[in-house]
Amino acid sequence: MVAHKFLEDNFLSPQFLEQVANFIIQNTGGQVTAQSGGGQYADPFTGGGRYVPSSGSAGAAGGADPYTGGGRYMPSTGGFPSQPGGAGVDPFTGASAHISSQTRTTPAAVQTTLFPKDGVVLFETAKAEGLLRKLTEFNDQMQGDLQLDSDQMGQLSVLVPGLIEGRSSEGLDGVMVTLVRWPVDKLFPVLDILRLMIRHSCSRVCSGTAGEQVLTRLLDLTSDASSNNCLLALRAMCNMGVDPSGATLLDSRRQDILQVVCKVVIEGGKNHQVAACTIFLNLAVLSRPLGDLERNAGLLTKLAEVIVHTPLTEEAMFRALVAIGTVVYDSSGSLAVAESLSVKSLVQLHATSESAKVRQCVEQLLAILSA
Repeated sequence: MVAHKFLEDNFLSPQFLEQVANFIIQNTGGQVTAQSGGGQYADPFTGGGRYVPSSGSAGAAGGADPYTGGGRYMPSTGGFPSQPGGAGVDPFTGASAHISSQTRTTPAAVQTTLFPKDGVVLFETAKAEGLLRKLTEFNDQMQGDLQLDSDQMGQLSVLVPGLIEGRSSEGLDGVMVTLVRWPVDKLFPVLDILRLMIRHSCSRVCSGTAGEQVLTRLLDLTSDASSNNCLLALRAMCNMGVDPSGATLLDSRRQDILQVVCKVVIEGGKNHQVAACTIFLNLAVLSRPLGDLERNAGLLTKLAEVIVHTPLTEEAMFRALVAIGTVVYDSSGSLAVAESLSVKSLVQLHATSESAKVRQCVEQLLAILSA
């Protein structure tokens, strides 16, 4: 039964069985073709936000800046700036893009400025000085073939600043072979380099078997949901959405990623929540052009669980709500799913938020959910 499979694929409680089954029947007339993994459907991908350093003290839940100790990375509170380098371009507008039959026109009376979100949100800034200082410190503690020689360290001192400025990361490949083998407690500056490599050379880093290995390693490093490794692994995954090769990779492990994100939102620190909800948002952006109701329903279900059960920071809540708005905008099927999950009632709980941007988002989202 398709409803049973949907619950299994999205790790949902059997208590949702009746409403999911009714939803499928009402919206498909009983003509349902279940999608499954294992390559049984075509590759759907045919083709920034940023964090800024702050001097504020870090929380105890792993949010500390892993380079300076005294400060931490803080997301911008000014919404989503335009993305450079074409990052905001919708990769699904080609001739082979899927056109959904589950669409409708949002009434003209509904004024929205926050969704649908166009283009993924990226983590793309870094401080070369702090990054290189931490790499040097850790390299001095390595022995044997885990230690970079003076020539390789010299390469890093040139290539890392260039990478931060958006230049090619190709010269880093040989050094990274050694760096990725460092002990887990010394990996976080290496993950920051990988995050930047994915941002600027995604098609090369995320393609083929090598890309699969990178994503598997990143998912493994989220096991400790409050660690710096987890935080930086999530940010690296966010950046994968910048290119179709990375987007395809994310989609191939979609269910695993959703499981990880939900866990991190509950167990991680404030910055972890922002990174996790950015993944939610990017998955919503990447899924929207496909018009795939099963994908959207799974995403909405997880988002509903997050906003009702978890105390979120202002920025994390804002991004989660924008993700919901992006999924349901102009989609009658997704709106029906949202109604079955009582998303409107859950969103209304945040109408009195202390955050002006969250209140604005709630107002616009409720207008769509009520239309």
